[in-house]
Amino acid sequence: MRAWLVTGFGVAAELLRNPALCKDARTTAGIAARSGAGRSGATTVSGGITAHMLNSDPPNHTRLRRIVSSAFTPVRVAALRPRVVEIADALLDDMAQVEGGALDLIEHYAAPIPITVICELLGVPADDRRMFRKWTNSVIDVLVGDADAVGRDSRSLEQYLRALVDERRRSPRDDLISAVIAAGSADERLSDAELVSTVFLILVAGHETTVNLIANAALTVADGTVSARRALESPERLVEESLRHNGPVNVATLRYAAEDIPTGSHTISRGEVVLIALAAADRDEKRFACPDVFDLDRETRGHLAFGGGIHQCLGAGLARMEGSVAIRELVTRFPGIGLAEPMGRWRASMLIRGLDRLMVTLE
Repeated sequence: MRAWLVTGFGVAAELLRNPALCKDARTTAGIAARSGAGRSGATTVSGGITAHMLNSDPPNHTRLRRIVSSAFTPVRVAALRPRVVEIADALLDDMAQVEGGALDLIEHYAAPIPITVICELLGVPADDRRMFRKWTNSVIDVLVGDADAVGRDSRSLEQYLRALVDERRRSPRDDLISAVIAAGSADERLSDAELVSTVFLILVAGHETTVNLIANAALTVADGTVSARRALESPERLVEESLRHNGPVNVATLRYAAEDIPTGSHTISRGEVVLIALAAADRDEKRFACPDVFDLDRETRGHLAFGGGIHQCLGAGLARMEGSVAIRELVTRFPGIGLAEPMGRWRASMLIRGLDRLMVTLE
């Protein structure tokens, strides 16, 4: 696939807000981009999970986002904090019992927190959560993932979510799926495809990036970049600088030029594909001095870790809260946390910025 790759902060911030860049893959540019990609996850992923707001443009995007947004207000996020603390503390209790002197912080802590939170919000049974982690790991990066695995796992995920949605239609509960089904006026309610796709988006976006937010932030304490004392003084600042320095998303999802777009010394032609490198933009020295240095005292306001414009991450407040709680509870319990081995490999992913594993010692 041929595409523009945008790495500078100024142009990235501008294009994230430019309505001439569309997200709907059913546009002429979107169809051309996928046909030019050959056989990949982009062509094998189940179409039954793609009809969500991240793949849509106004006015449809506006309708989809409005229906979901009430679940992620600051008041609702704050109400979830005590439960997130409970989840973190229970995991830390389990970690204290692990024998052998070292453990993978992602497997034991960074991954279970957000997957538990989002599955409880959606009403997904606890026994199914490990299966969700496998499926979402497979389908998160359709352009570089194994095409057969993306197709197989996305169909399995679609079938599971469709059954879950059908069950909630018959027997509503006090959970987010039931709320989304009931939301909106009669002419605004989501179609079956939109419902399944929206639940898919909430599930994936609600945990996959937060796993890496927590792990990347914890890495700065484990490797000695930030002392336990400073992490405890301001876990919120640690999370914000971690979002800027090693944000959980490398590159935003595909955008397509609906018209010619002049930008700097170049013009993006109508029909061309654009990839906005959020992580690279947040290390642009024209925007952040000494960008490769992790600085807890830095002013991070305006970073692009959660994107920008109408597609800015709806769950940013929830992710920030989960991240700050996870760091505070971890460092309170294990202030001597350190690396058990040299830092592992970053995941082979165009989309996700996260480690394959993070082996730590707790004392």
